[in-house]
Amino acid sequence: MLSAYRLPITLLSCVVSLLLVFPATRLQAADAEFPGLAETMTRAEFARAGLDKLSAEELAVLDAWIRQMTSTTAADADSSTDTTPEQQATTQERERQIAEAEAAARAAQIEAEAALATAAAAEAEAQAQAEAAAARQAAAEAQSALAAEKATQAEQAAHQKAAAAAARARELEAEPFQDGRWVGPKPDRVEGRVTGDFEGWRGDTIFVLDNGQVWKQRQGGKYFYNGDDPKIVITRNMLGFFVLEVVETGKSVGVKRLR
Repeated sequence: MLSAYRLPITLLSCVVSLLLVFPATRLQAADAEFPGLAETMTRAEFARAGLDKLSAEELAVLDAWIRQMTSTTAADADSSTDTTPEQQATTQERERQIAEAEAAARAAQIEAEAALATAAAAEAEAQAQAEAAAARQAAAEAQSALAAEKATQAEQAAHQKAAAAAARARELEAEPFQDGRWVGPKPDRVEGRVTGDFEGWRGDTIFVLDNGQVWKQRQGGKYFYNGDDPKIVITRNMLGFFVLEVVETGKSVGVKRLR
């Protein structure tokens, strides 16, 4: 944006400087003539003033104008010895106008450079804010990804735990009584027959059933059985204890399982 201001401002400063650099004392000969900006300035000065952006025709017009101005200045210098007060006042006014023009050009250039610096600062601030927003977005995405990973791990752990619990439940359902105690769900009813010669119970009787289970008399008491159908049913009472009942006679006794 600065280049849009710099060219006319620099040209104006250059022209003002040339008018001061080539007074009448530098053009004493009658045939002396301004050689042109390209001949007067170095290449660096020519480029820094922005004159390399002018076409040949535009540069020629500018050189002609400078020649006219320096010629007028030279003529004024030659006749300075017999100038009137009015002419001197005119010359002073022209010099004042030139000085004001040069000061205005410098002020405009400073203002343009300040505007450029402000724009650059605003651009830097906007870029910093964009980078900060991108950093926050990246952090949020990383945190979201971490949370998703933790959720996946927790879900996998829950599945593994549920699978292990299901396997254990199946194991306990198949063999709920292990090492002399109930480790699985207790059945509400067991049916079977007492193997061997069943003659009832005598206080500490062991009952071996045809399903492989072994039970023992839990309560005292005696009962003599003389039948030939030793079918029994074992159920749990309201207190959770097991009771063995002889189906044929209806006699019962408290029992506990051994294996």
